Amino acid sequence: MNYRKWIRCAVTAGLLAGGTAACDFVEPTSSNPNTVPDATVDQLFVGSQVNLFIFNGGELSRLTSVWMQQMAGTDRQMLSLDGYDQILEDTGDTEYSRVYRQGGLINLREAQARAEAEGRRVYAGILKIQEAYLIGMAASIWGDFIYREAVSPEYSTCQAADGSDCPHLDDQAQVYADVQALLDEAIADIDSGEGEGPLGNDLNFGGDPASWRAVAHTLKARFYMHWAEVDDSNYGLALQAAADGILTADGNWNQVHGSAITNSNLWYQFQNDRSGYIKGNSVMVELLDVDGDSLYNPAVDDDRLPIYFRPGTGGYAGKYVGSPVGEPAGDPADAASDLNMFRQATFGQPIVTCWENHFIIAEAELAVGTAANASTAMQNALDCQVDYWDSVGPTDVAGNPITVDLGTAPDAASITLDDVMTAKYVAQFLNIDTWNDWKRTCIPALTPAPGFTDIPSRLFYADDESQANVNMPTASEQGAIPGSRNDNDPNSCF
Repeated sequence: MNYRKWIRCAVTAGLLAGGTAACDFVEPTSSNPNTVPDATVDQLFVGSQVNLFIFNGGELSRLTSVWMQQMAGTDRQMLSLDGYDQILEDTGDTEYSRVYRQGGLINLREAQARAEAEGRRVYAGILKIQEAYLIGMAASIWGDFIYREAVSPEYSTCQAADGSDCPHLDDQAQVYADVQALLDEAIADIDSGEGEGPLGNDLNFGGDPASWRAVAHTLKARFYMHWAEVDDSNYGLALQAAADGILTADGNWNQVHGSAITNSNLWYQFQNDRSGYIKGNSVMVELLDVDGDSLYNPAVDDDRLPIYFRPGTGGYAGKYVGSPVGEPAGDPADAASDLNMFRQATFGQPIVTCWENHFIIAEAELAVGTAANASTAMQNALDCQVDYWDSVGPTDVAGNPITVDLGTAPDAASITLDDVMTAKYVAQFLNIDTWNDWKRTCIPALTPAPGFTDIPSRLFYADDESQANVNMPTASEQGAIPGSRNDNDPNSCF
């Protein structure tokens, strides 16, 4: 059989961190199209890292930031998506494919097999953490998901009329259980100390096993929280996992980018190609603009306002202004605040962080009734954010340095879930997991686009998958979006 060629480094989008962009093509074996016989573990690992950076910071980040009203779609397709007008089967199609290809599950499984065959168990564990992130987040977005039968020769032909040789969807709860088991396996692999890790090929931690181990525990806590809406025992499980999670800013898992357009930040690339399509949303801008005058005053407003955004233009020059949800182009959309630090070419958008870990602890402690511990955890989250921005060295649009001071968390007598989740919403700026936090807690208060009574809570399965696999439900069977919901999110916020 003549299968298409696969890129050895799996970097089809042309994005790689500096110095590692030498990729070539290899021909898979005819017996198994998922095999990449000439690629080394290191080459597969580098490609998988890049794929994760794109998954976290690309289309899904833009889409969820608009629906979560951190950003606003102000022109063309982003305006339509802001108003829920163009949510189709091909919305998110590319990112659905990225879970499996382009450095996704196919490459990750191949790399794990090679690492284990070479006696590099620690390396295999780190690769399993990356798989767990991709699959866990995919299940949070699409719900039931193809996992157990994915990347299997038995289900690769998809030619039988009854779909018996096509992969089947796994129940969302089963996918999460499998991901939790995979993370446990990854932690055990790392704890074994067997064989060397990725070393210099690890763009984040230089192969440090302890850093990846902490990421695994925070991911376990994140995924337990995804099910807390339907089973509050997950709060206790999340607390246990987060205790060994990322505790300091130097343990953050961030994207890595360079200054060249081919390896630069994904928001930078989008804004360069489609300037004006997406601007700051009034919800986020007004949360940061504490005094409510839309004019930056560092003595009053949140210090992150000029880090996240640039001042508006036109009649809003020198001020910070957001566009309301579903607002057509015009005033104030055309003049609304654009991104600042998060659209800089080399900015490494966070993926999993110390502040997320501490906010998880704070939310879970409130749920189990220990407000004093929640206050401490929230303070730790704020301090982690301060330490992170100190390390980044943020500047405003004019290049002036910004010192971040986020103050003191509410004490045990006054702290509320609204305090914790609003602070987390601001700290998790542009992180796709913000969508899961909001679906679970309905905090902060958001308003659906005009003409709708709900905010989208999932995506349709990819059009390519639906056309090729008769086991997939049709769009009509999935239900309308907004409207249809995943099993872990049965309750609307409205």
